[in-house]
Amino acid sequence: MNADIISALQQLTRDDPDHLLRPRAVLAAAAPAASPLHACFEWDNRRAGEAYRLEQARTLIRTVQIANPEALERTATIMFVSLAGDRTRPGGGYRLVEEVLFAADLRAAMLATAQRELQSWMQRYRMFEALVASVAQAAQVEVPPPPQPRRAARVTQTV
Repeated sequence: MNADIISALQQLTRDDPDHLLRPRAVLAAAAPAASPLHACFEWDNRRAGEAYRLEQARTLIRTVQIANPEALERTATIMFVSLAGDRTRPGGGYRLVEEVLFAADLRAAMLATAQRELQSWMQRYRMFEALVASVAQAAQVEVPPPPQPRRAARVTQTV
């Protein structure tokens, strides 16, 4: 991500009375074609509408929960999971938890996905050393190295 985008986002944070970066403010700042944020958005409403509806479908899939009527505890659990390998397929996809639980290869893929996501989470919050250390201990995984001091904000994701 280029420095102009980062600078624009930092300015929006400074301009906000609560020093928060708000999605509506980002969208408003991105609207002018000359804005460095403009290219980060889809401005064709037909394509943007389709992308939004796909995101709504993903949210729906992630939030569906079921209760196991045979379990002693009536705790609801997710009905679908997204495996890392499925995310690389065109259109992505979700699998029934039941299917994943009863297939050894899918269970292994889910465990690998969960471990990657845990490592990613620990990396994202590594500046909170005590929190990351307690999570790592509970999960019996290695703690990532502490963050290095930065001179300027750098984002490695490309738009």
